[in-house]
Amino acid sequence: MNEQSSDFTFHAGMAFSSYLQNDNRWVLGGEYFEKHYPYKDISLPQSQFTVDAGYFLNLLSDVHKTFFVSIGASVMGGYETVNWGDKKLYDGATITNEDTLLYGGALTFETEIFLTDRIVLLVNVRERMLAGSSVGLLNTLPGLGLKFIIN
Repeated sequence: MNEQSSDFTFHAGMAFSSYLQNDNRWVLGGEYFEKHYPYKDISLPQSQFTVDAGYFLNLLSDVHKTFFVSIGASVMGGYETVNWGDKKLYDGATITNEDTLLYGGALTFETEIFLTDRIVLLVNVRERMLAGSSVGLLNTLPGLGLKFIIN
């Protein structure tokens, strides 16, 4: 098995936001996170599937309401698998990490820039703390995304 060794990391998510009159908001969402760890001449994937619920506090916005800076806190839960549950490696080694349930939370610093009345550019940094993970408690995730406003 000659795969390229890599420490590739990827995450994607979708969320539903409900804005309040004071520009704060509730958020419900889900994420997929994948990180590869090098092992000899291959890479082993750690994958996490999580759901979260959180509250974002508006810290700053311009007078025209086209630019917002927020900080949010979320509770999270999910599932983690290492190497998609395949414990035996090509060289006879065995992965001792178990697939497991995750629980914890996240802090997020987010900027929203309205491109149109219904399309928003998101730039954020999210620090996730998930107990139960066999490969690490903390993950810092920078993100870039689009929000589509539907009323």
